[in-house]
Formats: sequence, C-alpha cells, structure tokens
Amino acid sequence: MRQLVTMCAAVLLLATAPLHAQHLGARLQWQPEIADLDSRLQQKVEIEILGRAAVPALELLSNATGVSLTVAPEDLDTVGERKLTIISKGLTLKAIMVQLPEALQECHWDIDSSGDEPFYLLHRNAGVEVSVREERQRRVDAWVEKRSERLDFVRQALTLSEEGLRELEKTDPLLALALQDPFWRINIEAFFALPPDFLRKFIEGPPGRMSLRYGDAPEQVQRSVDRILERYKRPKSDRLQDVELAYERMHKDGPVLLIICGKEYVPQVIIPTRGRFSCSPSWHAYELLVGIGGRTEQELAELSADRTREAMEAWKRERDMRRPPAESPLHRPYTIPSSDHMPFTDFLEAVSQLTELSIVSDAFPNDSFPVAADMRGEMPVWRLLERLSRQGIEWITVGDCLVFHHTDWYHLSQEQSKPERNDATIPRPNPQREPTQ
Repeated sequence: MRQLVTMCAAVLLLATAPLHAQHLGARLQWQPEIADLDSRLQQKVEIEILGRAAVPALELLSNATGVSLTVAPEDLDTVGERKLTIISKGLTLKAIMVQLPEALQECHWDIDSSGDEPFYLLHRNAGVEVSVREERQRRVDAWVEKRSERLDFVRQALTLSEEGLRELEKTDPLLALALQDPFWRINIEAFFALPPDFLRKFIEGPPGRMSLRYGDAPEQVQRSVDRILERYKRPKSDRLQDVELAYERMHKDGPVLLIICGKEYVPQVIIPTRGRFSCSPSWHAYELLVGIGGRTEQELAELSADRTREAMEAWKRERDMRRPPAESPLHRPYTIPSSDHMPFTDFLEAVSQLTELSIVSDAFPNDSFPVAADMRGEMPVWRLLERLSRQGIEWITVGDCLVFHHTDWYHLSQEQSKPERNDATIPRPNPQREPTQ
C-alpha cells in the first residue's frame, strides 16, 4: 500500500512539474563547480519558505525561478517529507542549491540534461542508515574508550605505594586522596569486584544506569554497601536482599552508586572526578580535600577560584574561535522575546530580519528550543548561536548565508508528522517575477 501511494505521488509530481521535466532521462550527480554551464542558476532569488516539506518547497522555488527543481520520485517518502526553511535575500539559486544538502544532511542533487533545459532532482544519498549508525557507533566507542581508560587507570592506581599516591596527588588529587582513605578505597575495590559480565556491560553501554539486587551482589560489594549505610546513619532495611544497587554511568568519569531503599536512596560517588574538581566543588570534592586532605576551606576557595578562571579562559578561547569579524552583522544585539521556549522558525526569521542575512535550514514539526538562562537578555547574535549549538543545532556562515542543521536530524525525521503535500508559502516578490499565489 505504501509503495502504491509513493508511485501515485510520483505520477502526480511529474504531472504537475514544468513541461520540460516530464521525461526522465539519464541522471548524473550535479557538480556545483561546473554549474556555470546553466546560466539560470546565477539568478538572484528573493523568497521565504518556512518549515515546509521538500516537495512543495521546491515547487515554490521552481515557480519563482523557472528552473525545474524537485525530489527524485524514489525518494518522495524520505527526502520528500523532510521539512526545510529558506529565507533568501538575494542569494543566487546556485548558492541555495549548494547549501540545501548541507542543511538536510542526507541528500545531493542529480541533474537530468535529456530535455531542452537541465532539471534537478534532490536525491537521497546511498547508505544513509548505515552512515548514521556508524556515526552513532563512533560516538559510543569514544565514550567507551574514555570510560575504559579511566577505569583502567584507577585499577592500576590501586597498586601504587604511598610514595606513588603522593606523586599522583599532583595530577589527580581527588583520586589519590580517595585511595588513601579506607572508606573510599573499600568502595573502589568493591566496584572492581562486581561480576565481570556486569562490569563489561557497564563499560560498553551508553550513559545511564545498570542495576542489580543487593542479594545478588558479591560479598565484597555487600560489605561496601553496609559501610555506606552505616556511615550515613541509614538503618538497614529488613528486606536488604531486595535493595537495588544502581550504578550510574557518567559521561566523564563515574561511576556513582545509588543505593535505592524503597522511596529513599543513598548516593555515593565511587570514583571521584578526574583532575582537580569542577568550578563549584561538589560534596565529594569537599570531603576529600578538606575532610581527608587537610586543606582549609580558604585553600579550597582559592583552588576553586583558580579552576573557575582556567575554565573561563578555556571557554573564551573556544568561543573566540567562532567569533565573526568585527564588521559582521552577527555582532548586532538581540534579545529573545521568550523566557521559556522559542519556536525555531520564528528565531530564524528574527535573526534574518536583524542581520539581513539569508538562511537555509532543516525544520521539524513543533520545533522549538528551551531558552536557557545564559541565552536571556541582550547579547550579540553570534553568542546566541553558539549557545544554541549546545542544544544540538549546528550552524555555519557561508558568505551572506547562515546554514543550520539539527545534529539529531535522523532521529527527528523518523518522528516527523504525516506527509505534507499541498502546503505552500507565498514567496517574497521577485524583481523579475510576479509573486506566486
């Protein structure tokens, strides 16, 4: 049934396309560097298409330019359903065509030159699913490698002498202090006493939680849990055998043990944060440095201030790598009008209006982003874009055009709404054409 619908849609598409696009001949992948052979692609375009599916969006662009642009018939139910935004303020048609695959991330243009004039089809790349799976696996492998390296390092550190631990304190003070304290050391040793299969799955899995019952844990783990409950003056449950031991996989270091007793839980960091500590010292950093390491609270405050300065300088270096030239319109100030959520398309419209830049972007139904605390108030547009990138929306500047795409575009596209075939947006008046109605 799905194939029949797709075939019917393809026939309808060809029937409504410009006359010279109705006979499909041999197709080759379009090469932008030799696009000058078709002078029509150099025309400047004034159009606004907001959050529309690719099929009607390309129809609008075709009507505005006289160039046949469509989705390949075999890709109507994939690329054809992808939504996009084009706000062109004088971009050439070629520039729009070059940036559109960058925004959608899964396609390229084919060209059919069998007719009187070439026409262009947006065609899905081969092996998209495989490429997405491989990219996700690369990210997982990177986390696994990082987690494995840390745990292997801690396992080796358990064998260090007192002199070796003092040396370790220079580079990894929290771990060194934890290994010198009996309570912390027992918990670390107990973690490595977990069943090998459990540890392997813990290391290889994504950030999240793995659990086992107290009654199923090795005796060394049970003794460690008993000491944690005793230390924090938590009475042992009458049903201790059924208490859940939840080991949280952390992005950076981990693990953290949550001893879940009914509606209550007792958290205990097993392996402390790598390096010095975060800008705002956590309770386990405070316990290790002040309670065990003998540092005064004043020394801890000074170390925290140093770490804050280091983190700020690192952030500024990273930020300045993307800082646009002084004359860029991205330095213009903007204030997000909402303190909660901002529709992404509305944001793109506002940015384009303020900066007078063109925009090409992917789009998704009900697409909005939370306005984080550091995005509120007046600030240069480029800083807002940098902070937006932390929420998974990447951006680049290409000449007078901003190009956006969601990093999780594949997952979002799978959840996309029902097909949108008959929608349309009125383009801005083209100096050389009447507005499309």
